[in-house]
Amino acid sequence: MKKVKFCDILEYEQPSKYIVESDQYKKEYKTPVLTAGKSFILGYTNETEGIYHATKEHPIILFDDFTTNCKYIDFDFKVKSSAIKILKPRQSINLKYIYYALKNIVYDTTSHKRYWISQYSNFTIKLPTMKEQEEIVKELECIEKLINNKEQQKMKFNELIKSQYINMFGDITNNSKKFEIKNLNDVSSVSSSKRIYAREYVESGIPFYRSKEIIELGHRRKPSVELFISKERYLEIKNKFGVPQIGDIMITAVGTIGETWVVNNNNPFYFKDGNLLLVRPNTEINNVYFKYLLDELISDFKYKNISEGAYSALTIEELKKMQVLVPPMDLQKQFEIFIENVNKQRKYCDDEILKLNEIVKSKMQEYFGGVINE
Repeated sequence: MKKVKFCDILEYEQPSKYIVESDQYKKEYKTPVLTAGKSFILGYTNETEGIYHATKEHPIILFDDFTTNCKYIDFDFKVKSSAIKILKPRQSINLKYIYYALKNIVYDTTSHKRYWISQYSNFTIKLPTMKEQEEIVKELECIEKLINNKEQQKMKFNELIKSQYINMFGDITNNSKKFEIKNLNDVSSVSSSKRIYAREYVESGIPFYRSKEIIELGHRRKPSVELFISKERYLEIKNKFGVPQIGDIMITAVGTIGETWVVNNNNPFYFKDGNLLLVRPNTEINNVYFKYLLDELISDFKYKNISEGAYSALTIEELKKMQVLVPPMDLQKQFEIFIENVNKQRKYCDDEILKLNEIVKSKMQEYFGGVINE
């Protein structure tokens, strides 16, 4: 098995000819505008000049020169930034195999510099025969397909929940089921937190959640906690003002507005003022039903206000003024049971995705671990 440098098997092209001129994207436009990062497709443009024509027969790798994130592309595209490299094969190789090899590299990218020419192009890799490359790619693609299928199944669960919600409670904008209507402030309390200063952070202790952690929890992921406060400070706040408890609903109020999480355990935590709001329903409202009602109310609020630039945040005052439907409690509890059943199926999907990702990690280590070096 021969060793080669990436620069020996890949050539790069600067993206300047393919940078989009306008960021007025629309879904109905044809050509995607890409980044190599998590967002990937920023939107779609109707520009017809300066399009890179990638195909399944002639794919490319989009490499972010600052973060080293990369994407395998086999369709037409434009790009947003010049801070990328378009990587193309110099010789007969399976480019998808090289893509997997690049993704397996772990490298410190905290320095703000371009990494392809200075670092990555000089890494060496053991290059198996074309047949072996194709077999490895086929195996990894098969696992990825299984993961994607499970992710699609999770998306269908979300659609199922929305459909069931409308079926049981109707359209919240016109109260088609003629339920009792009350101000949100009449059926719940809305509050923020007490100010925690940066000097109060400690290396370990009680988790301190920001929007990022609440979004992760709301999507059934383990929070990647980075900040903590001391147990003593937490107990002081708890005794004087109270802290979140099971059944409370946390809402992101700045930036990514309207992500929600129903507190479902007794693990202590506190949260950042201004970024998050806490809603505590009273006995008239089932917290599971209320969470999905809030999702709809906030979505409607954003459509009417934030999209027009009227608001950049969700305030306590705006939330309190929202009108909520108060169906009979037995109907709310029926919806809670429905959600519990769906969540059992979603958990099965989550567990399967976790297992498949572990298999991918193991296979990547088997095929690429220890074979790339400077």
